[in-house]
Amino acid sequence: MRLQYLCSNEKDIATIREKYQPDVTITQRNEILTSIIEFNKNEDDEDAAKSLSIIDTDIRSKYSSLQLIENDASAFFNKELYPLFNTFERDLRKVLYLAKALIGNDGSSTQSSVKEVAHKINNLELLDFGKLYILLFTSESFYKDFTKKFEKLKSDSPYNKKQLEKLISDIPEHSLWAKLEYAKEIAPNITESFWEIKEYRNDVMHTHNIDYVKYQKIKNLMVTVNTELEKLNQKYNPTITPAILKDKEKFIKFDSTITETLVKLSNEFWNNPHFEISNSCSAGDKPAYYQSFYENS
Repeated sequence: MRLQYLCSNEKDIATIREKYQPDVTITQRNEILTSIIEFNKNEDDEDAAKSLSIIDTDIRSKYSSLQLIENDASAFFNKELYPLFNTFERDLRKVLYLAKALIGNDGSSTQSSVKEVAHKINNLELLDFGKLYILLFTSESFYKDFTKKFEKLKSDSPYNKKQLEKLISDIPEHSLWAKLEYAKEIAPNITESFWEIKEYRNDVMHTHNIDYVKYQKIKNLMVTVNTELEKLNQKYNPTITPAILKDKEKFIKFDSTITETLVKLSNEFWNNPHFEISNSCSAGDKPAYYQSFYENS
């Protein structure tokens, strides 16, 4: 893992050589009248990436003559973050489709807000992240009302910032996401940070340089929102647990019966090659241990 920079400022090169020894390697390239400044780490893990990222942040803040040409630390951060965004997008679509399924695919509910959810959640795979944001978190009616009030402001006396903030806050906003049951209470970080997630996703997908501090911030946020989506998924698509598994004592007894029965059946089979139990016989005709299993199953 390494960092590489081009530099043609002899004074900066000399200072960097002195300050960062023995970690720095400087190679003179006479044919292009510049030098390549390089930092290397043998490891390829988060600790190595963190170490190089700290060096990169420090050196570029002090020497404007440097031109970064390779940043393996940032590349490592991008690779680590990509799966988190992939999971987020896939799980988000899943949650939205499950929410729609609970409403009814035909949108037959008499509530207009519910019908809107059912109508708009469709072909989500065709939407890029920007359009998905518009679908979930913007309100067409809010924008229209705001535009009307803004036009009126042009002819009125000047407003200060506080007045404008109140004017905007008084306009009702009904986003699609707000209409999804449980979304606001179970997934507050998605509600509050979706635009931020959108910007971070852009950094990762377009391989922008990311330092360690930003990497940690993005990672923590994405782990949090992915957990929220998992909880929403469980809320919309609960797993049905057999009653016997909910009762610990019954399950232990049931599990013990299964084990005992299988052992006895196995022993009897090997001792008697002609042994068989017909599925058609009643429980009373079966051996006592098989009958015990039959009654507990």
